[in-house]
Amino acid sequence: MEFLLRLGNSLALLGISFMAGIIVAAVHEYAHAFISWKMGDNLPRFGRRLSLNPLRHVDIVGLLFMVQTGFGWGKPVQTSPKNYKDKKKGTILSGISGPLASVILAALMAFILAFIDIFTEEGKLFFTGYKAVYLIAFLKDVLIFSLNLALVSLIPMKPYDGFMIWGGLIPPKNQFKIFQFQGIMLAIFLLVILMSPEIFSTITRPLGALLELSAKGIVHIFI
Repeated sequence: MEFLLRLGNSLALLGISFMAGIIVAAVHEYAHAFISWKMGDNLPRFGRRLSLNPLRHVDIVGLLFMVQTGFGWGKPVQTSPKNYKDKKKGTILSGISGPLASVILAALMAFILAFIDIFTEEGKLFFTGYKAVYLIAFLKDVLIFSLNLALVSLIPMKPYDGFMIWGGLIPPKNQFKIFQFQGIMLAIFLLVILMSPEIFSTITRPLGALLELSAKGIVHIFI
């Protein structure tokens, strides 16, 4: 009986991680689609990516990576920078929108966790049992997954957002020198992730804890 309870709990937590990963990927990719569309590119709309339906933004392999290693990715949004009203500005804003949305999502999770923690401490909220454990696990997964995705997305390497962000800032004549080894860099990067899945968590978990602590301090000021 105890074995079945443990198995059920493990499966529930795994399911929670999958749900968290789907939401994180969807928010990140929707931000890309929305900003690209606002900058004059209709490709995201034609590709049905201007949707809050998370399943339109999920990449199965990226989701599995996220659940297994804490880092993953969504289905890349197809864009055409030549359609932007301002190509340079549009490229940079479209690139930065995903990481920024992920950071905002992480901050939101931190504030929800702060409210739960404070109200529980003050006896205003009786938050116990499996439902409480699962909700906390979900919020923390979303927070960490979002920070991981935001951090990695800023790396100046295809297919990550950093390629668009930094590429928009670097003069075209110098781009080839910097980005000519993208394929090799990506292969090495994914190999490192598979061999050391906690590599990004060693950075983002302290950041997540700091974000939660900061959120708790801010909430304390207003309640």
